[in-house]
Amino acid sequence: MKKTKYMIGALLLAMTALFSSCGNNNELDAPGGMKIACDPEITDYRLFVPEEWTVDMTTSASGAYYSNSDPSGVSMMVWDLEYANSTLDDWWAANETDIAMVFDNYALESKENTTIDGNYAQKYVYTADLGENQYKVMQIGALKDGTVYLFTYTSLQNLYDSHLEDVAAIVENIIIE
Repeated sequence: MKKTKYMIGALLLAMTALFSSCGNNNELDAPGGMKIACDPEITDYRLFVPEEWTVDMTTSASGAYYSNSDPSGVSMMVWDLEYANSTLDDWWAANETDIAMVFDNYALESKENTTIDGNYAQKYVYTADLGENQYKVMQIGALKDGTVYLFTYTSLQNLYDSHLEDVAAIVENIIIE
């Protein structure tokens, strides 16, 4: 009888733990040392950033920045491609035109194939000036089901390399549903 009570108690405890972990608590899903930086109720991706970064969802993009004194930041946005047979090269051509209209001295440094969460992607690194500031930007566009998921890392050129380890961990942990 005593053994049965303990078994029932253990079963109830296990069921409670199971059902309480099935809720939409995305902090529990965050990789170690990271926190969620998007609203999982309205996005079909998950963006995680290091715990010491400041999450900022005041714009239409999910994102975070390093600190008030170092505003290096990351963001994630989504675009539906205009045509079903559009490619990332098509998308980038339009994006690159827009970048060159906004920034001065735009210069593409590199382009390479990569993946985000197992989805084909292209990574672009470029420099550009805005006002008196010189920026270095990494953009990774991942293609899934006719949608481009765009991850962007932007930093002043002299601070760019100091966050590459964090940025690599952020990209590695992006989830596209």
